[in-house]
Parts: sequence; C-alpha cells; structure tokens
Amino acid sequence: MITTALYAWCNHDLEIHLRNTATLIMCPNELKRRKSYEKVDIEKLGREITTVINRLSTTTGMDAKSVHAALAMSAYLHDIGKALSNYQEEFEKCGDRESEISLRGHEIWSAWVTHRVFQSLSTLKVLNVDPAPYVIGVALHHSARRSIIDALTQVRAYPKPNDVEEITRLLKHIEEVCGGVLKVDYDYVKAALDYDMRTSIRAAIDGMIQQLMGKSISKYGELVTYVISITDDVDSWVYRKGFTPIIIKKFIKD
Repeated sequence: MITTALYAWCNHDLEIHLRNTATLIMCPNELKRRKSYEKVDIEKLGREITTVINRLSTTTGMDAKSVHAALAMSAYLHDIGKALSNYQEEFEKCGDRESEISLRGHEIWSAWVTHRVFQSLSTLKVLNVDPAPYVIGVALHHSARRSIIDALTQVRAYPKPNDVEEITRLLKHIEEVCGGVLKVDYDYVKAALDYDMRTSIRAAIDGMIQQLMGKSISKYGELVTYVISITDDVDSWVYRKGFTPIIIKKFIKD
C-alpha cells in the first residue's frame, strides 16, 4: 500500500520530527553526529533533560529508567494528533503562507492516543509509571500555563476512520526509538481507538481528562511539558528557518 507523506509543519515529515524529538531524550548522541544538529549544544540539552528526569523520579516515586522511557515515548507521541486528515489538509496552504495554517487542538488528539498507549503498556506490565503527568504533559505541550479546559476549547478537527490507520502506522516505531525498553500492544491500541471512534469520541476525551486530572500526580505534567517543549522546539529550530523560541536559546551554540 502506498502512503502519502504526513507533515509536522510545512515541508517537514511528521515521522522524522517525532523520531528526532524522542531521540533527543532517549539517545541524544545519535543526533550529535548529524551536520544539521552541529549548532545544538547536545550536552547541555542532555544535562537539562537528566535533571528533569531525576526530579520527576524523586517527586513521583518512579524509577529513573522508567521515567526516561516514558518521557521519550511522550515526546514521540506529542504531535501524533497532526496525523488527522483535517490537519494534514491544512498543509496544502504551505509555502509563504505558513501563518495561515491552523493546527489547533492537535495536542488533545495526541493526548488521546498517548492515553491509550499507556493503557496498553499497563496491560503488559512493562512500564512502572503513572501515566497522568505524561498524558497531561502532551496535552499542554504548547503551554504549561494554560488549563486543560483551555486546550479542549481549541479542538476543531475530529478524527476520521482512516486516521486511525495512519496513527497506528506511526505508533509502530515507538519501541525502536525508545531503545527497545518498551513493548506496545498495537492491536490493543488500535482496537481502543476504533472503539472510541464508533461510540462517542468527545465523551472518551472528556472521560480521559476527568480521570487524569483527578490524580494529584497530574500536576507534574508541567515538567513533562517542559521537556517536550524544548526538544520539540530544538528540532523545529533545526528545520525551520527563522524559528528560534526563547526557551531554547541556551541550547544553541554561538
């Protein structure tokens, strides 16, 4: 079957972006060897991520190895909501009109998929973490300072049946990118997403958010958001001309 390219933003492949973002967390030295990353201070970025991993491990009571894997997986999934066809259709406006593209709400769909993936990991008992801060971190990865309700109000696009196939295809790289420390039941995840699609997708999202926000541990989602944001923005800076958010300036070499 021939599949068309999916985009993270204009002219940058979504799968490559997801891989790079997760790799910056899981195995940054892999990107250090690439010429495109030569102006990124990989060592400094790695130290910052390690600091957050240790803090998350201490505050949540989860072992650092599991936290590291969960962060990398969350980073891989942070933009997977952009695989929805409604968002991909926006990229027809690419060129000099990138500012006209609207991807609002994609992070909620990314959080939806992330929630279902963590459920799969729970059934297989392969990751010793509470998923709440990681799913919340994905949902808020554009701003930890807004509420989850604010993020929900941004939702405009809704998934179509074929979108689940594209999402499942992207999911099958998680184990490789996360260094083989995770094992995902892809059939479980696809069945869960299909079930949500057949019933009430908005009810599934609202139920997920209510469940996660009911846990006090969800407040640590801000730490997850920070790590996703800096790795997301570093990869964006590498591939998007003129894109240099203040949050990552300290990781760019002079």
